[in-house]
Amino acid sequence: MVFDKVYFNRKFRFININPDIEIVDIEGIERQEIDSVSVSHDSIKHKFENIKNLNAISKIRGLRLNAYDYRSLNELKNYSSLEYFNFLGKTDEVIPFAELNSLWCVYLNYDKKTCSSVFQNKNIEYLFIDNYNGVSSKEFNIFTNAKRIGLVKTKIFEFEALKYMPFLEHLGISYNSKMTSLKWIEEGKSLTSIGFQNCKNIKDWNSIGNVSSIEKIIIESCGEIPSLDFLHQLPNLQEVHIIGTTSIGDGKIKDIMNHKTLKYLFLPIKKGYDIKLSDLEDFNNN
Repeated sequence: MVFDKVYFNRKFRFININPDIEIVDIEGIERQEIDSVSVSHDSIKHKFENIKNLNAISKIRGLRLNAYDYRSLNELKNYSSLEYFNFLGKTDEVIPFAELNSLWCVYLNYDKKTCSSVFQNKNIEYLFIDNYNGVSSKEFNIFTNAKRIGLVKTKIFEFEALKYMPFLEHLGISYNSKMTSLKWIEEGKSLTSIGFQNCKNIKDWNSIGNVSSIEKIIIESCGEIPSLDFLHQLPNLQEVHIIGTTSIGDGKIKDIMNHKTLKYLFLPIKKGYDIKLSDLEDFNNN
């Protein structure tokens, strides 16, 4: 199957391939202008020996290894044109990230033994990591060109690395029970959007109010936020999502709807809030 995907305004044409089978229709792949591969197999639990058979396709720009396991991914060192890489499975050997000079976007299920070399590739602009096990963001300092970073199920206490990322537009952090403070976010001078999901121990949400560039905020299932007053400090704010089980302690929502630049406000109406569903609907439909 051939399909097109667009990642952050770059277009890729993928073909589903089983790396265990030798590729025979190279002319057909070239004729259809296919430049990317998505690995597939009848069994989701299958473990591939390697991806050598993919070498028959020249200049692979996108590679989705998906959630399969691999004994070796050493062949990646030959993929000098690789821009997009998605790998949510596991491998037995170190992934040669440092040799992928064109790498631009990475989705990765992190394993320190095999994936730590990702922190040797400073060219990455879009990075999404699950299960990073470090407690500090220091290793991320290398990504000075980063534009979007997403961290799921991590144990880091802070993300002070953003002070080294002058182009960072979005930061998302999910399922982090160790993070208690957002003081570090005040260094994110280029941030236009932020998202937090299931980060229930954060206390100082008001620190967000010191990042004047922010336009969009998503806070999902993060416990109780004492007040939304800090939103008034954001001169460029356009959209706010307070969703899931997140609640507002003082119940004061109406005043936020007077924010001069706010266009959309999404939150479930809870007992004790000073607005009704109809008020919210009227605001969002204006």
